[in-house]
Amino acid sequence: FYVMHVISYILFNKAPFENVATTGTILSEDGSKMSKSKNNFPDPQEIIEKYGADTLRFYLMNSVVMQAENLNFNVKDLEIIYRKVVMILLNVYNYFAIYADEAGWKFNGEKLDGEKISMLDKWILARLEELTDGVTENLDNYNTVKTTRLMAEFIEDLSAWYVRRSRSRKDKAFFATLYETLIKTSQIIAPIMPYLAEFLYLNLNEKFGDEKGQKSVHLTSWPKTNKKLIDKKLI
Repeated sequence: FYVMHVISYILFNKAPFENVATTGTILSEDGSKMSKSKNNFPDPQEIIEKYGADTLRFYLMNSVVMQAENLNFNVKDLEIIYRKVVMILLNVYNYFAIYADEAGWKFNGEKLDGEKISMLDKWILARLEELTDGVTENLDNYNTVKTTRLMAEFIEDLSAWYVRRSRSRKDKAFFATLYETLIKTSQIIAPIMPYLAEFLYLNLNEKFGDEKGQKSVHLTSWPKTNKKLIDKKLI
């Protein structure tokens, strides 16, 4: 860190970077230092195979270690992230995929008409724009803890409120709203959960899209916030 600054100032007369994220130390569950000799740490490969790399990334980005504090690594907390974030979002996608396919629905490029969509549709789209705005601001400020918290809250709302209260619906407005929501969600979670984001984006585009999407979610532009849709009263 010091040498980079010194050499950069000598060669270019400026700092080598503008921002830096400083982390704390990841400790074992009992608070002691992780050590090979003590073997007091879970096998990283086993964790990734069981919960996925994205779960581990989300857990760490959501933890105090990103606020320069020490973290007592706990597999139970990792399991909670897996169940309440990763699996819930996958379940929402699977619900959409099953019923959209059954109905023969495809995205035709039409914009959602405010008069044709329900109050519930407008609400989740307002929450989606609220999420986009909040995540953009917090990632710009290198605040991954607040970023991941906003993501988890939105995924819970999407599943527990929007999908659960739309179970009887098979109309075009529902499928179009959920499709748009999942596509944009895949873009928003991409910096934190790159593999899950790619899975969602590619499957949504290949099975239900209009073949105009990018070949990877990581090639898409960062979504812009439509602040006109953030209806605080509705939310």
